[in-house]
Amino acid sequence: EETTWIERRYSTNREKVAVEAQLEDEDSLLHHYREIIAVRRSHPLLMDGEVKVSEIKKEGLVAFERVFDKESVLVMHNLTGEGVNVQLPEQWVDVYYRNGNLEQNGQSVQLAPYSTVVFSQ
Repeated sequence: EETTWIERRYSTNREKVAVEAQLEDEDSLLHHYREIIAVRRSHPLLMDGEVKVSEIKKEGLVAFERVFDKESVLVMHNLTGEGVNVQLPEQWVDVYYRNGNLEQNGQSVQLAPYSTVVFSQ
C-alpha cells in the first residue's frame, strides 16, 4: 500500500517513473543537479580547491571562496525568496557560472531568489 503524505509532482502517472518525468522537464531538480555537478567538474578549482570564508556577509547568503594553486573563485548562494544586493570586492569581475537572474552594475550585484553565482578574478 502506498502512503500519501507527499503530493506527487513528477510521478503522477503510475506507469511512469519520476526520473522519466524529470528528464522531460528542463526546470526539474534532476536537471538542476546535473548542471551544477557538470559545473563543479569543469574546473579543478571547484573540485579540489580549499574552501575559505568570504568577507561578504549577508543574511540568507552563503558566500565562500575556493582556492587552488594561484587561482580562486567566489561562490555565492542566495538561500532566500527575495533578491539580495551585494557589493563585491574589486577582484571579483567575471561571472564563471550563474543560475537565475543576476543584475550587475560594476561591483554592485543583485542575486535573484534561490540563485547561485560563481565569480572568477
